[in-house]
Amino acid sequence: MTEATAGNTGEEATFQDHTLYAVYDLAFSPITFDVLQFLQLADMERRRRRFTRVSFVFVLGNNRRFREQTPKDLAVQLHDKHWRLRHIHLEACWLVPACSGVQVFFDRAEAQRLLANVGSGQIYPAGYKLTEPKISFLVTHVVDLHRATGLSALVFRATEAGLNAVDRWLRFEGITKPVVAITLRNSSYETNRNANAGEWLRFAHRIAADGYQPVFLPDIDEAFTATRADYQTDFPTYWPAPVNMELRAALYRRARICMSDNGAAAFIHHWMANCPSIVFQPPSKIPSVFQKTKEGQAGIERVFGIKVGEQLPYCEPYQRFAWCDDTYENLVEEFRRIEVLISGLDTSGSSVEAGAG
Repeated sequence: MTEATAGNTGEEATFQDHTLYAVYDLAFSPITFDVLQFLQLADMERRRRRFTRVSFVFVLGNNRRFREQTPKDLAVQLHDKHWRLRHIHLEACWLVPACSGVQVFFDRAEAQRLLANVGSGQIYPAGYKLTEPKISFLVTHVVDLHRATGLSALVFRATEAGLNAVDRWLRFEGITKPVVAITLRNSSYETNRNANAGEWLRFAHRIAADGYQPVFLPDIDEAFTATRADYQTDFPTYWPAPVNMELRAALYRRARICMSDNGAAAFIHHWMANCPSIVFQPPSKIPSVFQKTKEGQAGIERVFGIKVGEQLPYCEPYQRFAWCDDTYENLVEEFRRIEVLISGLDTSGSSVEAGAG
C-alpha cells in the first residue's frame, strides 16, 4: 500500500492502489500529437504492470512554460500551446478506455505534492521524478515496448457520445455509402509538408464514382476559420472533428477506410482496432526538425523504429504506411491495396451502420 492510502480503507484505498499515474512533462515533451504515443505507452505499461486504471498527469515547466526545442516548439505561440493542451492532449486521454482521470499542474511544486503521495511503482515513465524527468513519446518507444511484451498498441476507442454524434451527422447528410475519411495536412507551419489537395480531390472523385463517400477532415488551422476548403464544394467536410478528439475518433470508427498524410492527428485511426487505414509518409516531405539535424529520412526511421518501406509491427494488416508521395496514381494504388486486404473480412464494425467501438 502506498503512503497515500496507508491511512485509508475500503474502496478509496483499492482505487488508488490499482491506478497507474502517467506523467507527461511539458518542459521536455512536445505540445503536439506526439502525445498519442505517450498515451499508447502508458496504457501498455498499465497492462504490463497489471493496473486496472491509468490517470494522466500533465506538468508544465518552470515559470509555467512549455518545451522550446524544435522549430515547431518555437513557432507555436504560448496561447496556442495552452489551447492544444486543453483540446488535444486532455481530450485524447479519454479515448483510452482505462483512463480514470486527467490532471494539469501549471506549477511543478503542486505536482510534487501529488507525486509524493504516490508509490514509485505507480508512476510512468518508470523512475520519473520532477527533478529527474524522463520522457517517452516516440513511435519507436511504442515499437520497442510492443516487441518486448507482445502487448497491443491499438489502445484508442471511440466513445459512445462521439459515435452517436457522428451517426446523427451522417443521417443529416444522407450518407449511406461506405465512408472514406480523408484527413489532410494544410498547416501554416512547415507548409512544404502540406497535402497535395488537388491530387486528393481528383482521387476523391474517382472513388466516389466507384460507390464510396469521401468525407474530408480539414487541418486544425483550416477548422479555426470553418468557412471553406478546396474540396468543400465537392464533398462533405466534417468541421468539428479537427478540434474535437472524440468526434474525430468516432468518424474514423464509422469509416470503411481512413486515409491521411503526414500522420499527426491521423495516427488515432492507425492505432484503433478494426480500423483500416493508410497513412502516407511522403519521402519528399521531411519535417524541419530532421532537416535541422541533417538526418533527413533517417530521422523519420529513428523516431518510428522501422525502416522506410516497413510497417509497424503492432498494426493490423490493413493498417499501413504508404512510403510514397501523395500523387493521384499512388492514392489509387494504395486504396486498391487496402481494399484487397479488407475484402472478405468482417468489417461491420467500421461501416456506417456499425455499433460502438
